[in-house]
Amino acid sequence: MEKGKVALMTGSTIHWRKRARCIGTDPNTFFNEDLSPALEICEDCEVRTECLEFALQYKIDFGVWGGTIPSQRKKLLLMKSAS
Repeated sequence: MEKGKVALMTGSTIHWRKRARCIGTDPNTFFNEDLSPALEICEDCEVRTECLEFALQYKIDFGVWGGTIPSQRKKLLLMKSAS
């Protein structure tokens, strides 16, 4: 991720984050080797779609976002660019 994009992540573009099920969860949960707990948290999250869209928009290639792992997001981006 580019340095300038980090600033955007803290702005109003992520207002949906306040409704995320992961609020209050240790952030390391989403960046560990075992991602099962993170994926479980995302499963029933009401902002899962917004979270995934954000990760795709900013091409975030680490951690769990919107219930997906980096390899899944990479495939989605490849499919999107091919269409």
